[in-house]
Amino acid sequence: MRVNFHTHSTMSDGRLSPRRLVSKLASDKVEVFALTDHDTLDGLKEARKAATKKGIYFINGIEITTKINGLKIDLPNFDLYTLHILALGFDFERLTNSFAEGAHKRIPVDGLYNQHLDCFEIRDVVRMVHAAGGLVIWAHPYEILFDLIKRRTDESTIAKISSELKRVGVDGIESFYSRYNDNQLKFLRELQSKHKFIASAGTDYHAVYEGDETYVDIDASSIPEILSKLCLPRKKRKA
Repeated sequence: MRVNFHTHSTMSDGRLSPRRLVSKLASDKVEVFALTDHDTLDGLKEARKAATKKGIYFINGIEITTKINGLKIDLPNFDLYTLHILALGFDFERLTNSFAEGAHKRIPVDGLYNQHLDCFEIRDVVRMVHAAGGLVIWAHPYEILFDLIKRRTDESTIAKISSELKRVGVDGIESFYSRYNDNQLKFLRELQSKHKFIASAGTDYHAVYEGDETYVDIDASSIPEILSKLCLPRKKRKA
C-alpha cells in the first residue's frame, strides 16, 4: 500500500497548498497520509476536506519542534538541541486547546516556520498528544537540530536518544524513511524492535524538487500498529 505519514504544505515550508498537496498524492495513488506541517495545525481542515473528496484516508498530524530537556543525554550546549516529533491521529480540538494553554506560537524564520525558541519539552509533547488521543513519533532520527538547523548525527547518539524517548513515553520512530539508505533503515528497525516502538513511514514531502517522493510503498504488515491504532478501516489495511 502507498502511505505517507510525513508531508508538508504551504502552511509551513512546503510548496503546495493543502488542497494541491492532496491532489498530487491522489494522482500518485496514495491511500493514506498525514499532513504534518511544522508547529502548526492550520492546514488540517483544508487537507481533510480535500482528502475526503479524493477518497484518501486522512490522518491529523503535526511536526513539533521539541526541546530535549528532560532526556539524560550528554551533548555540548544541550539547551540548543531540539528534535522533530511527529504527532499523528490526535483529536484536533483537544490538541488545539492544549497548544493554546501552552502559549504555542509559530513564527517565520528566514522563510521557514519554526516554533519560537521557548519550544515545548518532550514530556509536554508526549502528555499533550496522548491526552488528545494521538501517537508520538520521532521523525528522521539521523537528523537532530542544533539552534534550529538540522545536523546529521551518529548511531551511538541515536541509540541513546531512542532509549530516553522510550523512557518518557514516545510511541515510535520513523523507521521507514525514504531518504535513508538500506543500512540506516536496518539500524532504525533494529532500534524499533529493541524498544518495541511503533514503526512509522514517510518521505518528508515538501514538493521542492521534481523527484521528491510522495509515498512509501509498503506492505501493511510492516506497519500494523500505526494502522490499527489510527483506526484504519480493514479495507485500507491490505498490502
